[in-house]
Amino acid sequence: MPARADYSLGEMQSLWRAEVNGNTVSFSSWGGAGWYFGSFDASAYNSIVVTFNSAAQQGNLQVYYVGDTDPETKIDFAAGDTRVSANLNASRKYAVEKIVLSCQSGTLTVTSAYFSGQSGQSGQSGDSGQSDNTTPYVSGDHGFVVYGTTLLDAKNNPFVIRGTNLAYAWFAGYGFRNQIAQMRTRGANSVRLAVGCGAQYNKVNASTLSSIIGYCEQQKMILILDVHDFTGVDSESGVSQAADYWCEMASVLKGHEHTVIINIANEWSGQWNQSGWVSAYSSAVVKLRNAGLHHCLMIDTDGWGQHASTIATKGSQVLNADPDKNIIFSIHMYGTAGAHGVVETNINNVLNNNLCLCIGEFGWYHSDGDVDEDAIISVCKQKQVGWCSWSWWGNSGGVEYLDMVTDQNSGTPATQSTNGQTCAWGQKIYNAWAADSKLCTVYTSDPAQPDPFNPAQGIEQVLWDAETIHNGTNNTTHKSIIHGQVVIIRDGVAYTVYGTPLYRVLE
Repeated sequence: MPARADYSLGEMQSLWRAEVNGNTVSFSSWGGAGWYFGSFDASAYNSIVVTFNSAAQQGNLQVYYVGDTDPETKIDFAAGDTRVSANLNASRKYAVEKIVLSCQSGTLTVTSAYFSGQSGQSGQSGDSGQSDNTTPYVSGDHGFVVYGTTLLDAKNNPFVIRGTNLAYAWFAGYGFRNQIAQMRTRGANSVRLAVGCGAQYNKVNASTLSSIIGYCEQQKMILILDVHDFTGVDSESGVSQAADYWCEMASVLKGHEHTVIINIANEWSGQWNQSGWVSAYSSAVVKLRNAGLHHCLMIDTDGWGQHASTIATKGSQVLNADPDKNIIFSIHMYGTAGAHGVVETNINNVLNNNLCLCIGEFGWYHSDGDVDEDAIISVCKQKQVGWCSWSWWGNSGGVEYLDMVTDQNSGTPATQSTNGQTCAWGQKIYNAWAADSKLCTVYTSDPAQPDPFNPAQGIEQVLWDAETIHNGTNNTTHKSIIHGQVVIIRDGVAYTVYGTPLYRVLE
């Protein structure tokens, strides 16, 4: 699991050598601490940054953290400061027991607090600039997770992928920084980036993979990584080899569950109704989980990614084989899966089976027929299904019309023509991003939402937000919305509208 950060105010509220009443603590000296963050794994971090909103009536504020070998290290800063950095030495990089906010004297009121870790990465050939980045604010003990048909980010906020594909595997010499920066500038919130594992394309090594991840985080983009070497090969060994690559890169991937989705293998099965699709991916998923990779996994359907019915009929078998139950399925929509008149049906058939879906690739035209790209964009917006267009730049072999841009570095949108048809392909995607793309909340100050997998914890958070979780019941009745479900809260007890057992959060 990733290191935890972005602790909610409700989680900060703890009676620890201090008198706590709501979000205010009174101090007579440095002897007490107001709120503290629990232990976390800091092995990937060189430093931490604590950011908070507060008001100190008297004296200075102080932040200190407690490690395994040094009892405590204090960092003083003046009243009014709201941000402080601390270096983590080697002895403290593996476990930090507490990060504490306290006040010298008087009263300290804290309205929010976050911490983030900072790590440095090296550059690579073909790219310029530094990839040092501040890890985004995250919360919860998970990264991306699927909740029915919804993809939730680490703050339990729904996230809808709006991006494009970058063919890095066969254009590694051109780098990735300028292209990703242009995508972000034009409104994308994600990029699906093809990497090679050495079977067909040059292997992307750990250092380069780390740089790609770091730069995407710097640009506030969600990264979907796919191994592209086994497109259409059908042999189950292809999926297995792709899984082996991800396991080899586990040390680089761990800690980025909140910003990285692993697309195990691009369009692995070229056959339609591939009988081995379930067994191949079930085995691959277990292999990744056993390697400690708890990322959300993306799995393409068979038939070069276009056999949509396989997900609808067999996807639940693969999902149930996953110990984490954390898979988003992918259809690639071209002239078959994305043909006129079938787009909404293909999407509905997956959603109606309570499976999470992304359109991992789609074009405006393809060799197998015309594509209803307008329907794809419209239906996905209506149903909050993610998508990534194909592709940024570099198509060849007769499908150059799929390039979104004329210049990969400047992002100049391309208008394409083929077979008597014309489409302002690049501008159409830019317009769709402008209308519908939202930054993932791991990169924003948006509050975390209740954990839908732990209703009692979630309701407690709602009660805290409503300022009803201080000292006993407050004889109030109000309602809150938790992931679309109405919860009636009366006298400190929460009831759901479905009549399920109530979750009592106050005694």
